[in-house]
Amino acid sequence: MSELIPISGCDKTNRKADVLFVHGLGDDAFGAWRYGKDDSTSWPHWLGDEFPQVGVWSLNYAASPSRWPRFKRLFGLGSNDSGHTMALPDRALQVLDRMAQKGLGQRPLMFIGHSLGGLLVKQLLRKASESPDPHKKAVAEQSRAVLFLATPHAGAELATLVDTFRGVFGSTVSIEELRLHDAHLRDLYGWYQNHAPALGIKTATYYELCSVRGVLPIVNPTSANPGTGSEPVGLDEDHLSISKPRDRSAQVCDSARNLLINNVLAARSPASGALTSNSSGAAAALPVVHETVIRIDHGSFGAQKKMRIPCELPPLAEHFTGRDKELKQLTERLRAGLNTAVVGPAGLGKTALAASALAEIVGANRASLDATPFPDGILYLDLYALHGRAEPAWNALANRLQGYDFMNNAPARDRATEAFRVRRVLLVIEGGEEADGEEERTTMPELLGVLSHECRHLLLTRLSTQSAASESIELREALQPDESARLFDSLTASRPLDPAIRQSVLELLEGHPLALNWAGNLLVRDDEEPAELIRGWKAEGLPLLSDPRQAERTLHWLYERSIRGLDETGQLMLAAAGLLAPTPFLLEAMAAATGLAESGDAGRNRLREHLRSLVQRGLFRLAESGHWRFTHVLAYRFARDAQSPEAALGDRLAHWLRDALAEALNPSENNSKLSDATALLNHAGALLRADRQHNHWEALANPLLYAIADRLEELGRLDLVSSALSSVADWLETLPSENREMPFWLHHNCRLIVDQGDVLRDQGDLDGALNAFRESLAVRKRLAAS
Repeated sequence: MSELIPISGCDKTNRKADVLFVHGLGDDAFGAWRYGKDDSTSWPHWLGDEFPQVGVWSLNYAASPSRWPRFKRLFGLGSNDSGHTMALPDRALQVLDRMAQKGLGQRPLMFIGHSLGGLLVKQLLRKASESPDPHKKAVAEQSRAVLFLATPHAGAELATLVDTFRGVFGSTVSIEELRLHDAHLRDLYGWYQNHAPALGIKTATYYELCSVRGVLPIVNPTSANPGTGSEPVGLDEDHLSISKPRDRSAQVCDSARNLLINNVLAARSPASGALTSNSSGAAAALPVVHETVIRIDHGSFGAQKKMRIPCELPPLAEHFTGRDKELKQLTERLRAGLNTAVVGPAGLGKTALAASALAEIVGANRASLDATPFPDGILYLDLYALHGRAEPAWNALANRLQGYDFMNNAPARDRATEAFRVRRVLLVIEGGEEADGEEERTTMPELLGVLSHECRHLLLTRLSTQSAASESIELREALQPDESARLFDSLTASRPLDPAIRQSVLELLEGHPLALNWAGNLLVRDDEEPAELIRGWKAEGLPLLSDPRQAERTLHWLYERSIRGLDETGQLMLAAAGLLAPTPFLLEAMAAATGLAESGDAGRNRLREHLRSLVQRGLFRLAESGHWRFTHVLAYRFARDAQSPEAALGDRLAHWLRDALAEALNPSENNSKLSDATALLNHAGALLRADRQHNHWEALANPLLYAIADRLEELGRLDLVSSALSSVADWLETLPSENREMPFWLHHNCRLIVDQGDVLRDQGDLDGALNAFRESLAVRKRLAAS
């Protein structure tokens, strides 16, 4: 007989949907779906835990592969159904009747069928669609998705193999029907191929690549293809293990979640509400807005549950001009929920374009994301600040989506993967070219590997190789002459230029957005006469800005021209900001760098004056309350690559960072400043990377390795412990090779490696921890021999 076994949520009359697991040959409603002996290893139970608003059922029916179990039952070794089965049409009618009795078909429905179970699902849908009974017909009408696992749509090779043994074992009706290209299967194949799309059923298919106990794979790519839906995907499983995932992040589990979210729980025709348009525009930018909304979803997940809904948008440009075609194209792609890359050389306005498009999508109320394809939030990830490294990027994403305490003992990749699970989030990636796979930097496929299938990304990059041409919007050309003139005039409105001079300057700038901003901000001040700028430009013989291979040299000349009028304090602030990370920094950092920290209010007022001067030059902008940053990564890079600043500047910054971290991690602060620690550690890592003379061991590297790492471990912040240790490891790597073998440095290197191994062990990465401890043992041997 057939029985519907309730697994989870099936008694809730207000449930949103039903999921029915249908097992295959020789299995049952429980054993087919779990790799262990209890419910903690059961896939249907996992799904029920994650979706309490959904009824999860498992069908139990007799489906023996041969008559041999009948003989086993004579000896008490089999169940009452062993060796018995019935034809698919008969079984389908029986199951359909039970479903109608239990109320399945009254709400959206998804099937997960393994092996023969997948064929039963197809037959059941056919019977339901042709039934005159409205309760049974509703099963077909409410079906939204089917997930096939190792289902032999064209017959399975096992059935052919059984012919060899049928004289001994015999064959039941079920396995007879699996004989390769059985006429009934071909008819069922054609019906599902033609009717599933018409019924609005989304189909996903997986099949095995491994043999069963070394004999043979049962379902091959040809027989696994249902003729509709996504292309069948092969997995490194055999015919039996494919339906028994060993953890919740398995590929089949992810597929089921995605189908459930996007095709079952989602409305079939989602309303696309009109969005308010907000046009603005490129270079001297307004503050970046990072908003977090707490949304309480009462209906979808049963118990009230708070969900973080971040709304992190790229900084809007104060003067965004032109790019109408690209703006329209990007806006349309974002509204359609398509992955997109904006590709182009530095300074052509990729970020400004993305910010303007997102402003139109999100509307005036930036926290209102429900009408967009990414209702669970927008994240803005700056790879320049993270030096293209995956682990800090993944930790940052997990922290901003789920909070610092979320899976804080897990590896960064696992944290991010789980944070994005069943979420529809847009990830905006700034500085995609940093993910080039060189010098321990990540690659874009690796970085994006943590996103769930329902998430989308918007990539801003200089590398056209990081995305398909069909997904790319290329910014290769400068602004049109009229657009260039509008932008320049808006920047110089308070000091209009002589028309002839203005035209000469515009011809030199060639419509390059970043050059227009720097030149406009320079000329509107009294520091530079327009005619002198033109003479200097021509005297230098600068390359054309329209040549992306040479434009950076001309931009660097404009940058140098912009800072000529800075006094000593302004120059110190610029150099200090270049030594820190390209992320927001506090006014206190500049106070420490310039020595004005002890001058009280008068000193702070002087600092603000100098900051205002750097903002007017188009080099700095206010990022958020009390924090400042460079307007463009090129300005940061030019400042960082300038002549080595005086050693005292780096020393003052190192001492300030050490003290600021100690304050942020002070137990008496009740962790109220712990959120500052991430930015401070980024700045500490950047300062150590710039420490070419290795002057900051005592002031910064040593505290990071010992006191600060230990305190972070006490607080349970393994992500920040890893960040601190990585900064020290990078610093030690820059020591001359002969110095690294000195006993003093071998001792500290050994401690570093042991601590890194401890982090890996606590995160569950036992292989990584073992390798670290082996490496530390080798260092100890060298230390003992020295």
